[in-house]
Amino acid sequence: MRPMAAAPIAEIAAAFRAQAQTCRVTGSGLYAELLGRAAQDLAAGGALAALFQGWSGEVQSSQVALRFAGGLHWLALEGLAPALAAQFPSTGGAPDAGLWAAVMAAAMGEPETMRRFLAGPPQTNEAGRSAALLGGFLRVARLSGLPLATREVGASAGLNLHWHRYAYRLGEHRWGPSAAPALRLDAEWRGPAADFELNPRVVSTAGCDLAPLDPADGAARRRLEAFVWADQLPRLATLRRALDYAAAAPERVERASAAAWVARQLAARPEGAATVVYHSVVRQYFDPAEGAAFDAAIAAAGEAADTSRPVAWLRLEQSGPNRQMELRLRYWPGGGAGADDRPLALTHPHGAWVEWRG
Repeated sequence: MRPMAAAPIAEIAAAFRAQAQTCRVTGSGLYAELLGRAAQDLAAGGALAALFQGWSGEVQSSQVALRFAGGLHWLALEGLAPALAAQFPSTGGAPDAGLWAAVMAAAMGEPETMRRFLAGPPQTNEAGRSAALLGGFLRVARLSGLPLATREVGASAGLNLHWHRYAYRLGEHRWGPSAAPALRLDAEWRGPAADFELNPRVVSTAGCDLAPLDPADGAARRRLEAFVWADQLPRLATLRRALDYAAAAPERVERASAAAWVARQLAARPEGAATVVYHSVVRQYFDPAEGAAFDAAIAAAGEAADTSRPVAWLRLEQSGPNRQMELRLRYWPGGGAGADDRPLALTHPHGAWVEWRG
């Protein structure tokens, strides 16, 4: 296989501009400013361009700007960039006119760390996305009338394995344990109610990831913290509380490829339960062969499903030209419309709001 050619700096700068706009509309003025300035520097062939000389990632799908931001945040969290830490709310700072100088000092002062972050994809584990996934699980319970066996692909540290142990305040709606929940999640709820009157029993949970993170490991926790935007303190607090719970829970994420793992799990799915394969912001990282094998494994299990062992496929992924986060569901058996893709909701990327359409 021929090595991938180095990505043009102009394409990288465009990716930074696009991510800056995304950050602006999803609630991070700090990262909108930081990444916008970085885009200008890259486009002008400034000092940052040296970090990307020879970088050969796939610009459109690699989230290169978030890799860069993650490296900066890690340096601040680790105490290796004091001037930058003074600009980041997550480390007790407040951004001011010195932000860009602090960014450049950190990036240029720790080039090996920055290149290490640029070399690998961002790894996030947004427990807040359970606020959107919840409606999908409840819809499967409604369709099947059975307990649930949940199987998460791309589970990272396993935070969304515990969706049924969290308490939710979704606008006027409440769901989950009232006493000592693992975590409380708040989100704006738009549209009609989901099936919140249901409280399905979850008979088993499992998850896989190509590079699972141990929620009890300090380095793994720091990596996840680094990819939270540094001015989103509630999001960071949610992550830390979810990690604390996951570290004490018995479930651990299995290291495995998605297609092989899901085929094995579906072949052994339990009788008398609806098996739900689910994932959030994962599909974009599959290569074409893995994606085709994954789809085929689910379709094969769906065709063989019956009412005693139904199969559901729940996914929260970017969709359409605007890359909107959309929750969709397929369910077998049911034939015809029963297996059709069902758009259930639009959501905020981190679960801050859910627009239910189920």
